Amino acid sequence: MSRSILPRAIGSVLLLMGVLFMFGWLLRIPEFLRPFPGILMVFNTALCFALAALALLAAGLADTRRRPIQSALGAAMVFLSSAVLAQYVFAVDLGIDWPRLHSWIIDSNRYPGRMAEMTCAAFILSGIVLILQHRVTTPAAVHVVRGFSFATGAIGAMSIIGQILGLHQMFDTYLLAQISMTAALGFVALGAGLWAGWRRESWNMPLLFKGE
Repeated sequence: MSRSILPRAIGSVLLLMGVLFMFGWLLRIPEFLRPFPGILMVFNTALCFALAALALLAAGLADTRRRPIQSALGAAMVFLSSAVLAQYVFAVDLGIDWPRLHSWIIDSNRYPGRMAEMTCAAFILSGIVLILQHRVTTPAAVHVVRGFSFATGAIGAMSIIGQILGLHQMFDTYLLAQISMTAALGFVALGAGLWAGWRRESWNMPLLFKGE
């Protein structure tokens, strides 16, 4: 039970953040949406953080309940984020950005309501971790889970550093600049929560792949 304290604590914070932003958009409360200047965190980003938070909060459940819940929530994150990312890749509009929900406030987002490309990537990585951590059977899968958890937090950390240094003003194609500061902080926390979550898995024991 003690191993689940950190992921549940991080999950509680992320859930509060996600819910506040979703209510901010739904109820048109700008005070909920601007903790930092710059690009705003859109509704779908807040929704994905809420899904990730619920997965982290499930860390306190028995394995038979925790694993299917986390896998399902991870799959939902991957599906939504992949659909949004596909809009960039194929230059299409699937109608999943809720532009009318975001029309009452103006920021620098060129596609109102759409998650940034690197935001989608971070949620895809973290969603895969939530799914794969319960299906680890090879050393390669171990490295994927560990690497994707680290990459999720690294995306957030690099975005924060880039915004502090103003790299978006130096490089027009600096994709990490399109992540809101709130989301960037959230990804750092999510990466830590994922790491703390899979630490309790049996495959993380040093002797699992003895002799590899």
